[in-house]
Amino acid sequence: MGQSRRVSSGVFEESSDPTFGNPGEDLLSDFEWQDVANVLALSERELQVAKLLVEGCTRDQIGARLRKPTGECVSPGTVRVYIDRLYKKAHVDDRTALALRVVRIFLGRDG
Repeated sequence: MGQSRRVSSGVFEESSDPTFGNPGEDLLSDFEWQDVANVLALSERELQVAKLLVEGCTRDQIGARLRKPTGECVSPGTVRVYIDRLYKKAHVDDRTALALRVVRIFLGRDG
């Protein structure tokens, strides 16, 4: 216990830093998030960004938690590209609308 996860090379890894939580942990299980990804046709990275947006992370925080294969943080500009793609696929304009869309998909009321 006392450990949390962060993203490294697109995969969550254990960390002793309590500021990092499991993305979307309090909202949906990994299986339920995968259903959301399937409905919205999200890439793995877009799904990671969606989880972090729903948690309330800023672009800088998302960039710090998502890592390139080289171990570097993802730039806020690149995060913005992922967010734009995600919003387009979800047909939403902001993180609040995204969270609502995710919940509606989970409840089977999307459509």
